[in-house]
Amino acid sequence: NDGTPIRVPEYALTNSAQPSDGGTVVLVPVGGAYISGEPVTLTAVAAPGFSFDRWEGDASGSDAITTIMVDRDKAVVAHFNRLSP
Repeated sequence: NDGTPIRVPEYALTNSAQPSDGGTVVLVPVGGAYISGEPVTLTAVAAPGFSFDRWEGDASGSDAITTIMVDRDKAVVAHFNRLSP
């Protein structure tokens, strides 16, 4: 190595909720930019009056907690259902 720093690719992980007031997504580790190959745990947290339904985008399934491997820019959407009064 000639002393030049080795650039490790970083990728963006964006997240959103549908509907936007249905809840939030918690990322661990916290950030939004991750090195290639880094696992990120996503937790869907439903707002009062909503329940978590499913993931879409670069995450899938109906478990509120899931882990994805970041190897490119990724985007996830947490879908929530409004509970009946």
